[in-house]
Amino acid sequence: MQLVVQDMRRGRGYEISPEHKQYMQAFQQQQQQQQQQQLAALCGSSREPSALAGILSERFMCGPPLTQQQLQQPYYCSELGQVFFTPDVFPSSSTPELQPAMQACYSQCEIIAGAVLRLAAASLGLQQHFFDDKICRHHSNLQVANYPSQLLPPGPHDLRKKAHIDSGSLTLLASQDYLPGSGWRAGNGGLQLLSASGQWLEVQVAPGQWLEVEVPAGALLLNLGSLMSRWTNGLWKATLHRVTNPLPAKARSSRRLSMAFFHKPNYDAIIEVLPTCYQSSEQQQQQGLGAAPVAPQLPASPLFPPAVVGDLTRQGVLHKLQHLPPEEASRRYHELMAATRSGGL
Repeated sequence: MQLVVQDMRRGRGYEISPEHKQYMQAFQQQQQQQQQQQLAALCGSSREPSALAGILSERFMCGPPLTQQQLQQPYYCSELGQVFFTPDVFPSSSTPELQPAMQACYSQCEIIAGAVLRLAAASLGLQQHFFDDKICRHHSNLQVANYPSQLLPPGPHDLRKKAHIDSGSLTLLASQDYLPGSGWRAGNGGLQLLSASGQWLEVQVAPGQWLEVEVPAGALLLNLGSLMSRWTNGLWKATLHRVTNPLPAKARSSRRLSMAFFHKPNYDAIIEVLPTCYQSSEQQQQQGLGAAPVAPQLPASPLFPPAVVGDLTRQGVLHKLQHLPPEEASRRYHELMAATRSGGL
């Protein structure tokens, strides 16, 4: 099937992550072990085909809507450019409204992300348009994801609660939940955030029952990615988060849809620690002379070496690891993201 791209290397079309494919296999084995009568009752209670297949999450992704003139420029059509600007894969006849809707959404998210980065520059003591030449040819992805209700209890290695950070500069998120009899409503996104104290930010409403971080209706949630952490010398932490599926106790036919815009700068941009995010030589000299610290919260020097964006985002990392099986490549990618957040790279 042309739409299916299951190794997550390109960020286009329909995708299922390698780890979730493993969950699907385990789910199907559990199904086989169920007694036929129990299995029939279980499947009959759900109208969500993806839940019956054991899918934890499935996503459809697209990149920037490029013009024919852009596609002929070396930045986009070179061998390296094609790694980050793989052509979109949209169904041609079954859902003709999908492509214009996603491209319109992409364009609006692009505007919002640019505005956020201008605010970020100002708050970091930089010229407002500091990031403009680093994002003018960005390789961001727009993702629409489906999280079906899970029919079987999660196993000991609950992939629904696998924590991770995003590899770009920032991520914009929106979600909706579907409940039988109630229809679609603003969703809490199923998002759980890790606080500075190491606690997952949830709200316990009863013993053993938790609610995730809520997002006000009509609002977008913003997560910081690993590149922003490098730019700010670790002062702004990449958001460690995890996404959960609707619980079967709510309704077996419930599900959650989310929209995520993963903003990623130009693939050839250099990420260097910003000059306002570590102590200048003058500040260090003043402290050496016994003066009161001007910026005691700033590290004395950059914690990260300069790096090229394309070596740090998902497409670039997985391209370099293409000789490995998808599961191993994905594991190493997440290890790189974890090291970035902790200042290990």
